[in-house]
Amino acid sequence: MNSNLLILLFISMEGYKVVRLEEVIKQVDIIITASGSKHTITRESLDKLKNGAIVCNMGHANTEIDVVCRIKIR
Repeated sequence: MNSNLLILLFISMEGYKVVRLEEVIKQVDIIITASGSKHTITRESLDKLKNGAIVCNMGHANTEIDVVCRIKIR
C-alpha cells in the first residue's frame, strides 16, 4: 500500500475528514500544507482561492507552495 494512502487512512480513522484540495479550494479560508511534496499548492489552486484566504506552509521545504508564480504575475 502507498504510504500516503496509509497516512490518509490513519487520519480518517482519527475522525478527520479527508478531501481532495480541488473539492474545497473555493470554500476554505485557510490552507496549511505539511506534505513535504513539491508544488502541493499550484498557481491554478491559488487562482481558485476566495479573496482573503490565508495560505501557509508548515512543512520543512519551501517548495510546497508555488510562490514563484505569484511573483511573476505581479
